Amino acid sequence: ADSFVRFISVKKGSVAEIGGFSRFAGEIDADGTFSLSVDLSSVDTAIEIRDQRLRDEFFHVEKFPASTVSGKVDLGIVDALEPGETGTTPVEATVDLHGATQQVKAKLAVTRLRDGVLRVSTVDPIMLSLQQLGLLQGVQTLQQLAGLPSINEVVPVYFSLALRVSD
Repeated sequence: ADSFVRFISVKKGSVAEIGGFSRFAGEIDADGTFSLSVDLSSVDTAIEIRDQRLRDEFFHVEKFPASTVSGKVDLGIVDALEPGETGTTPVEATVDLHGATQQVKAKLAVTRLRDGVLRVSTVDPIMLSLQQLGLLQGVQTLQQLAGLPSINEVVPVYFSLALRVSD
């Protein structure tokens, strides 16, 4: 309930809009291996027609229902933290979206909470290349449907997750 996954899209060169997803699940193992699975049909931009177009014309959720992010966090940093303390760690992760993958580097803030729960958050947004993920045709379709001159091909994504470390 106190986790989120969000993205920023920019249209017309300077109009930024925040969207997100309402259904996702994440886990982190005792060795620091993590994964986040996002249900793409749960996209929420606060505009239903846009959400429907994203589901149908961009994400193609009938064929690609989810996106995943996976990688490994150095839990040695976390082990040194007292409850309530935060440390940062660089992470290399793999984003799998629309049948393509992109390697990304991120800086994550990890806070030890209570009872084996960690708060893992992006320090800076992760920049996804829609070209690298094979989504430019979807961008063009959205531009045509909405009558837009442009939609940026790089999308910043950020998250904050409360995760229980599993054995």
